[in-house]
Amino acid sequence: MAGRISDAAADNAAFKGRGVPAGGSRGRRERCACVPLYCIGVLAAAALVWAALLSRAGVTAMAGRTGRPLYRGGDGTGAAFIFAVRWDSSALPALLEKLDEKGIKVTFAFSKEVIESAPQTVRETAARGHETALIAENGHETGEELAYLSGRVEELTGEPPVTLLCPSGAAEGLTARAEEAGLRAVVGSVDLRPIGDDPAGLERAVREQAFDGCIFIAEPTRAFAEAAAKIVDFVKNMGADIVPTHKMLYN
Repeated sequence: MAGRISDAAADNAAFKGRGVPAGGSRGRRERCACVPLYCIGVLAAAALVWAALLSRAGVTAMAGRTGRPLYRGGDGTGAAFIFAVRWDSSALPALLEKLDEKGIKVTFAFSKEVIESAPQTVRETAARGHETALIAENGHETGEELAYLSGRVEELTGEPPVTLLCPSGAAEGLTARAEEAGLRAVVGSVDLRPIGDDPAGLERAVREQAFDGCIFIAEPTRAFAEAAAKIVDFVKNMGADIVPTHKMLYN
């Protein structure tokens, strides 16, 4: 027995002489301690990368910018009406009176022609508390053109526009150019313009196609002014608030 113990002691001493276990448990502890520190460092670096990505992409998404045109609002956002004002705005006063009577605010999108030739019309709708937006006439507008029109609207109303009404077949890249100019490209959900001067037809289309988050595209016609009260009442009765389009931008 004594021999076996002395042999084990000798082997242990020889093992230490090779320098392996001497301080070996401490070395293992130091190496083990480095592993979680290394992991923490990796996680911290990953967090910084995600923060950078979110600062560039996430913030714009919070403003409702996703790189695609907006067709509808999110659930629970209500309903919006965008009135495209291009040349004939003779029925606009009657429509504004109806909207005032019902106590709702909508969006009026103006063409370059109206902004330049009838600035008082832009001022009038903004003074009544409605949102002012721009119209992309052909979908090929450059970033410089959009920025110019945005500046003109801000000069006239005191607020820069945030919405750009786009044709459904807009040229590729228009959404990106709009975002560079501080605008959100919107196509809309239901286009009421083809119905024309038919108050009953307008009312029927809204009844059949309205939904929570719907964005209607219309024109400021006498027909819509005539149907406005019934249309507003129907949308409200379905439980949806009517709001300016910019309030429907979602993540």
